[in-house]
Amino acid sequence: MASTTSSPGADDIKERLARIETELKHVAKREDVKDMEAKIMRWLLTMVFGAGVATVAALVRTFL
Repeated sequence: MASTTSSPGADDIKERLARIETELKHVAKREDVKDMEAKIMRWLLTMVFGAGVATVAALVRTFL
């Protein structure tokens, strides 16, 4: 005969699912990753440009 109450295994699964859902709230979403990727790319390009400008300025100052 089928019982109308949950089995102990179902309660355990529900608890585990609730814990997993709670932890997933702290995981980065796709939009978060894309936003961070854009920020890192801008930072990297700025650093490369700045290093190039500094190198050219040092070479000009040295040889002129």
